[in-house]
Order: sequence, then structure tokens, then C-alpha cells
Amino acid sequence: MDDQSNKQIQKVKKVVKKAIIAALRPIIIIFAIICIIVAFICSAMYVITLDTATLKDGSWDNVPYASDQYSNNAQEVWDKLIENNSNIKEYIKESSTFKKLLNAEMVTNFLDTRKDPDAEIDWDSLNQDTNSKEVQGIIKLKRATAEGKTITILSKAT
Repeated sequence: MDDQSNKQIQKVKKVVKKAIIAALRPIIIIFAIICIIVAFICSAMYVITLDTATLKDGSWDNVPYASDQYSNNAQEVWDKLIENNSNIKEYIKESSTFKKLLNAEMVTNFLDTRKDPDAEIDWDSLNQDTNSKEVQGIIKLKRATAEGKTITILSKAT
């Protein structure tokens, strides 16, 4: 009796296993196709985004090239990018934000040339006027004296 009931249980297990596989097969196939499509779309978007951020010399619709041409007037660069159908408006909505980003890049590359380098910089006023030609770096060159005081070793005159 036990052998017969074991055989019946084994048959039921096989039937249930086949039924589950038959029911899940279309779902697994559809899921695999969706995963392949999503992977393809993500890859295409990555390549498109990578292309946008790649420097193309002489191309005014290319933001990295236009940013390199920045000569203290963010509004001119912004207008030229818009005029040349750049996609900059997809991720930066207004020219004041663009100027903030350009200033952030310049701040980290240029010296602080103010008379009093320890005075606080009014970043809001510097970043708001997109037609301003005022640029302020933040790199400070100071040297400690024997007494432990710091002195500025670069002045506007030098």
C-alpha cells in the first residue's frame, strides 16, 4: 500500500510541477523580453548622455565647449548655446544657474585676489547678475610667519 501511495504522490508532484512550469513559462519569457528592452533603452540613454558631455571643439551646441569659451559673461555663453540648439535647457532652466556652475568651476581654479582675502564673499550678488564681469576665485596663498601669524603672499599688484 505504501508503494502505491508513494507512486501516486510522485505522479501528483510531476503533474503539479509541469502545471507550474507551463503557467510560469510565458511570464518568464515576457519578463526576459522586458529586461532586454529595458537594458537596451538604458544603454542608449547612457550613450546619448555621454555624447552630450563629451567636448567637441568648435561646436557651440556642445555645453563643455561653450563652458570653455566662458570669458566673464555667462549670459553671452547661455544665449549662444540656446541659439545653437543646445540641450542645456533640459538640465539647467535659467542662465543664473548656469553662471553659478561656471563660477563654481572658476572659483576652484583661480586665486582670491581681493585686498582682504579673509573677508566673506557675497556669493549671492556674484551669481545673480549674469552680465557681470566680476569673477572671484577662492584659492588663498598664505604663509605662516615664525610667530604663527599668517600673511598673504600674493597681492593684486603682483
